[in-house]
Amino acid sequence: MEKYAKKTPLASFADHFLLRLILIAVGLGWFIFLWGVSLPALLSGLALGLMMALGVRLFQRMTVSTREKQMRRMIGGEIALDELVLLPIQRAAFQAALWLTPRFPMEMTRTTRDGVLCKLEGKKVLVRLAAHHPSVSASVDDVLDARREAMALGADGCLLCLTSPAAKEAEACAQTGSPRIRLVSRKEMIA
Repeated sequence: MEKYAKKTPLASFADHFLLRLILIAVGLGWFIFLWGVSLPALLSGLALGLMMALGVRLFQRMTVSTREKQMRRMIGGEIALDELVLLPIQRAAFQAALWLTPRFPMEMTRTTRDGVLCKLEGKKVLVRLAAHHPSVSASVDDVLDARREAMALGADGCLLCLTSPAAKEAEACAQTGSPRIRLVSRKEMIA
């Protein structure tokens, strides 16, 4: 989705050309200011201007490369998250726990019927997945099911991973009660 209309080819060329021209003029101006109008000043100014133009070009390439990597990572995360919905619940919860380990320093201890029991900062935490299509919001029932399972296992908390947006009621339910439930949104799962 584009926020602004694309530039015309002439506008792109003019921006590209004028930026380089300005950089060369700045380089020339600097050395003429320092050494006066002489051949070494002109050559040094031209060299400085060209080096700045090459630096801008390299920066633009790196920026495009970084944006492309971010897009590839995000699209790959979207695809992988959509595939979680089709996996058996125990395997999907295990996969979600694996994805969370870089962000949360937790150690997986055992799998349960619908989740994975982990140790996070010395506390027992249940990692559970609410696998829904992105068009269906995670409900209060998902939060309550996670809370019941966490209580049955004696967990101190629960990380409920979502493959779809959470309903406002579900977010409110997660904030109250014990054990504490932290909702891990779809966006956090992808990142």
